[in-house]
Amino acid sequence: MAVDPEKRRRQAEAAEARSQAAAPASPTGPVAPAAGEPHAGDNQEKEKGEKGGDPAVAWRPCSSVALGKMRPSAVPCGTDEEEVPRRTKSAAGEPVKTEPLSPQKPKETLGMAKAEVAGLLTSLKYQIKAKKMTEKHREQANDILLKYQQSGVHGKKEILQKLQTSGLRDLSWFAEMQSEYQTQSVDKESTTKGYFNRSQILKMNGLDPSNMDEAVAADTLKDLIADCEAEFGFKSDCKPHKNPLLAKYYYKQKVETEDTAATNSLGWSSCANVEGSDLGRLVEKFDNPDLEVPANEEAWNKAYSACKAAKSKLGKVAGELEEQHAKLVAHGPQAEADEVGPKIETLRGFLKTLRFKISEWMNMSEGCMEAKLPELTQLSEEATSHLAAATAYNKKLKSRFGV
Repeated sequence: MAVDPEKRRRQAEAAEARSQAAAPASPTGPVAPAAGEPHAGDNQEKEKGEKGGDPAVAWRPCSSVALGKMRPSAVPCGTDEEEVPRRTKSAAGEPVKTEPLSPQKPKETLGMAKAEVAGLLTSLKYQIKAKKMTEKHREQANDILLKYQQSGVHGKKEILQKLQTSGLRDLSWFAEMQSEYQTQSVDKESTTKGYFNRSQILKMNGLDPSNMDEAVAADTLKDLIADCEAEFGFKSDCKPHKNPLLAKYYYKQKVETEDTAATNSLGWSSCANVEGSDLGRLVEKFDNPDLEVPANEEAWNKAYSACKAAKSKLGKVAGELEEQHAKLVAHGPQAEADEVGPKIETLRGFLKTLRFKISEWMNMSEGCMEAKLPELTQLSEEATSHLAAATAYNKKLKSRFGV
């Protein structure tokens, strides 16, 4: 049975009238959707897109404003992130819980203003270049600055406090302190390696850079690096610096086992380094003061000390001879300049052998001392002879130029 169109229209109008009568009257017309609620037209467009309608409506990108309403910022403007509580989602029907963020650990500081720190470091750098200061004072200032750069916050703080209390006029306090960053056991016949400045390398070989001329220190450093390259079979590397005292060189050296008596991994410490196998004998000597040192050990110590003393003096004389040789080459006579050159080469060759043997025979056991004593004694006599001849020849050349 066909439905009358007119009857169907009247039924629709009656249903619409009933729905309008049931809704509350609004003085301003239709009620607008609340903020954040979807508009009815949007729902219709959404349903149309989902059912395969207009694809442009289904894939319409959200605007930045809409995106901001959908995903509000977790951190309000002008608020630190640490102050905003963390929000956690709860089950349906339960209120949202908040839990404060755990406080962060405060960072350790140097304990003084940046301007004050900069002033102390600038004054320390000036000590390195100050010509009116002694060479030893400049070396100490350089060592303190290097240690400051290598230290952690705690070590830096202690150095700054010491500079504040003791001042910059006398830096001898630094030599009485030793900074230890970590305690480590060094195996026998192992090596210590890394980048070191000239002062550190000279001190590692028992030399005092404060008693050496600039030219002698530079030449001695070249010899030490050359010996190191020959011993370990590698090519050294240099990190240049506009200040020669701050230039660093890659260097290796053999070390013995060290037993640290006391250490502080962050600050200053006083250490007594004793070879483990000799610790028992050392205690016995202190417990028995009348115990005599064996004859072989006494002779060894005497000859070994003589070699070390000669090594330092020979390095200085060799540098001075090279200066005199340069003057002869520049001013003549050429024949005498040709005579000096081979003598310097001979002296440098012996000095290289002497340094190698001193490093090789460091901390010898009693059995090895007895076997190597004749060779050490002969080397000591040769060192004394070379030193006497080189000193006399250097004096002769100096008198030629009125030095």
